[in-house]
Amino acid sequence: MDYRITPLLALSLAGLALSGCAGDQGRYPSLAIRDMEKAGDQRVHGTLQPENDAELPSSPPPVPAGLAERLQLLESNARAAHRDFLAIEPTAQRRTNAARGSAAGSDNWFAAQLALAELDSARGRVMTALADLDALHVQAELDGAGLASIASVRNQVEGIADEEDRTITGLAAQISPR
Repeated sequence: MDYRITPLLALSLAGLALSGCAGDQGRYPSLAIRDMEKAGDQRVHGTLQPENDAELPSSPPPVPAGLAERLQLLESNARAAHRDFLAIEPTAQRRTNAARGSAAGSDNWFAAQLALAELDSARGRVMTALADLDALHVQAELDGAGLASIASVRNQVEGIADEEDRTITGLAAQISPR
């Protein structure tokens, strides 16, 4: 059998398809623009209010037990790691200066890479403390307790991490191929 669509068959099918669109207009809502839509931007504005103002807490939630000690430990760990970083920085500086212009894979280049890895390891300890502080900060945002003290310590440790990042980036740029 030959199944060809003739022009007459195509017109008949199109007519049937279109007749479905002209059905009962009373059953469906109109898609015409409504009066309130013509008036422009009529968005609803407002604020949420609790059902009963008496349910609002009268004071902030208590700071979690042991938070001050935890913050002190994290800051202490970050500062100890930074002291280690500062202790090995001069060696890294000497090695990268000696490797400047050296071919990749040379003894000087390899020594500089090792020195940068040692710096990165010390920086990793600072980043671990910063990650723990970030987790505490998120929890404090949710609970509403201890946020100011966490943010203070977090900002200090973040400053240390930024300083170490700048140092490593600067030293690595000295020995990277151009």
